[in-house]
Amino acid sequence: MYLEVVLAPLIRVVTSASLLARAIDNQVRWGFSFYDSLIVAGAQAAECRVLLSEGLRHDQDLNGLRVVNPFRSTVAH
Repeated sequence: MYLEVVLAPLIRVVTSASLLARAIDNQVRWGFSFYDSLIVAGAQAAECRVLLSEGLRHDQDLNGLRVVNPFRSTVAH
């Protein structure tokens, strides 16, 4: 029941050969680790506009996918 009601609706992207190919393209293009590239590919496949990440460069634009570090201070120094 929990799986069907809570977790299943969260699955928007499934692993496929095209998703893995897109991850490899991201890895080559931006020099990310494979796992970061796979996260980016998944967000792109889900047509996300924003990706929250503390590991990728804040405010980077990855072909329309904007990286935002949710822990970055918005206060100017």
